[in-house]
Amino acid sequence: MWCAAHFARAFNRYIATCLVVIDEVDAQDDVDFGLSIDGALYPFQVAEVMEPGRRRSAEYKNFTPGPPRQEDWGRGAELGAEWIRQPIDKKLDKRYSRTPQLNLLLYLNFAAYDLQYVNIRDHSLAAASKFASTWLLNGNTLACLSSHLQLRSFEGWLPIAESLYDDPQG
Repeated sequence: MWCAAHFARAFNRYIATCLVVIDEVDAQDDVDFGLSIDGALYPFQVAEVMEPGRRRSAEYKNFTPGPPRQEDWGRGAELGAEWIRQPIDKKLDKRYSRTPQLNLLLYLNFAAYDLQYVNIRDHSLAAASKFASTWLLNGNTLACLSSHLQLRSFEGWLPIAESLYDDPQG
């Protein structure tokens, strides 16, 4: 839900007024949330992109306080385009019947300094364009790799507040 809300807030600011639609009951289908724009509903699926080998569950099991984990920001900048391409390919390998109608939102949950949009786009555009649209979201930026005609697009990264609470413009 955080990804849907964060994405919609940025989409609303930069592209078009929208509402997030999330079913109260998880139907276990290929749609995680819908984006409603001018009465049309666009189905979205969310995938998290993390550094290979990182396991979210391991970070919380048997947690004992200690020094913070050191993150290598250069590694993410160097290899991020490949890390982003992998979940796109995984989603395509699932052969969803509605792939051309599905919009893909990738939550980039890895450290990277100066992640280059053009490198990511060049590395992933062929696969990303098999979805209706493919978007990138992290804590403070939004980008579009490929876009659905009605969802409009832009080049590069757009800044967004990291928290839903520290954005003075809502």
